[in-house]
Amino acid sequence: RRRGEILKTVFKFLDINDPKLILRLGRLILSMKVTGNNITNICMVVYRLAKTEKNDQMFMEEDMLKCLVQTLQTADILTCRDALLYISGTLKHLSNTNSDAQRELLSLDTVQALAKVLEAIPQFSKPDLQISSMLVQVTGVVRNLADVNGAREMYIDHNFVQLLTQIMEPFSQDEDLVYNISRILSKLTLYHECCVQLCSCSTCYKALLKVLRDHQKKQASLIVVRVCFILGNLTSKSDEARSQLFNTKGCLSTLLSILVAYFSLDAKVSNKDKSESRSENIEDVLVKVIRVIANLSIHYEVGQAIADSQQCISVLLDILNVKQVEDSEELVLNTVATLNNLSFYNNGTSLITQRKLQITQSLMSMLLPENMDAMVEACRVFGNLSRDRDVRMLLAENKVDEILIALLDAGERETVFTACGVLINLMTDGVTRPKLKEEGGIKKLIDVLGDFGKNDWQLSAMVCQTLWNYSGEITTSSATFGEEETLELIDILSEYLDEELVFGETCNLEPALIEALRSTWLQSFYPVAEHLLERIQSHHTDL
Repeated sequence: RRRGEILKTVFKFLDINDPKLILRLGRLILSMKVTGNNITNICMVVYRLAKTEKNDQMFMEEDMLKCLVQTLQTADILTCRDALLYISGTLKHLSNTNSDAQRELLSLDTVQALAKVLEAIPQFSKPDLQISSMLVQVTGVVRNLADVNGAREMYIDHNFVQLLTQIMEPFSQDEDLVYNISRILSKLTLYHECCVQLCSCSTCYKALLKVLRDHQKKQASLIVVRVCFILGNLTSKSDEARSQLFNTKGCLSTLLSILVAYFSLDAKVSNKDKSESRSENIEDVLVKVIRVIANLSIHYEVGQAIADSQQCISVLLDILNVKQVEDSEELVLNTVATLNNLSFYNNGTSLITQRKLQITQSLMSMLLPENMDAMVEACRVFGNLSRDRDVRMLLAENKVDEILIALLDAGERETVFTACGVLINLMTDGVTRPKLKEEGGIKKLIDVLGDFGKNDWQLSAMVCQTLWNYSGEITTSSATFGEEETLELIDILSEYLDEELVFGETCNLEPALIEALRSTWLQSFYPVAEHLLERIQSHHTDL
């Protein structure tokens, strides 16, 4: 009876307009382990104070955070839902921009208390509005603390990525809740250990795909773009994740549905609505969903299946035909990178093979010196497709071989390597071989050997393979390469094939690096270089 009288008296003072007094009384009431309407009412009063930013410091001074976290830990989710809603809402407001509050919350048992709430959710057979509203506030706190130093490790320890995914599926229609969760997972999946933990959750892909389907219909691009970003992070380095996602029911159809829908939406916005921010949001979705498809395509079986998707190839080509690299660089480069991954599966039956000329034609417009990244990406696709003679002829007709030879002077390893990759294939054709010498390509390739040589045996092997293919119908070395070039090649190849000479200068390098260089030299460079030197010398007569 005395406890009830004390509470009744204390509650009367809550009507006084004095925030500091209210916080002190609130701390007193909560310390008495109140329940029912009492805990709900005091938490509601405290919540109202937290909505005013100028009260933040007062919460800190009155040690209110500790009191709230303790209540969050001990309150029963079944009987104190409204109170937990107000407590988590209070913590969300206080942690929104206040770095001191964020650090203090992390030093308390806030993460453990939030995990306890999330763990209790699956016991509810049917999601309701009250639980949903509480979870919006809880995930708001989790989101606010996610960037604080040390938070990620705590989230991993308390299995947050799985807890969040488990509540995502039953509450997938709740836009505010799903938005919060997608923001949290977007941050966490930037880290490998979080991706591993999320992938170990058997339902994670099913839940994420369900969210995509539910919110694509609403054109909720802020959610769709983040979920696609999460899937892109999960599949960026893990072949197992690629297989698991692709084999989740409805995966490819969901991704392609989003791709088609947002590409169509982008066209409408471009024609009618000139709102730059809306257009960027739509294009960002396209960028992120294409990244997922590109990552999936790295997996051999998955890549083969996607390469046979008429819808996928058609939309990717449509994007290339509509979008300009100078206006939509990331989208165009991602699209070409995806085609590059898919063109690896260029076999007799794939749709990539059937549409090889159309793909080649579409990519030629990207061979512009103003954007070397675009040029290199396009050339990577040519490297795969030019194994086909029709593609080689099309490239030659459009003077792409001349562009590739010019790129040998780029001085940048990736550009030169990619150009060599296409030239290797072009040099298998007698029709396209003469251009290499006519455009000074022999001399350029020798310069590449000199410039990159001992530091990049893989590229040096590519150069030798290009020259080997080029000299397939050799008569004399001088006629094929030129006398000066022949002598240069004999000198440089003789030097590079001398193991003692090559690796005698590497004593200052780490043993592991020396071993890696020696392995590449022996396996990639030596065989083709030895055959090339033998061919050159056997067809060379000293003048």
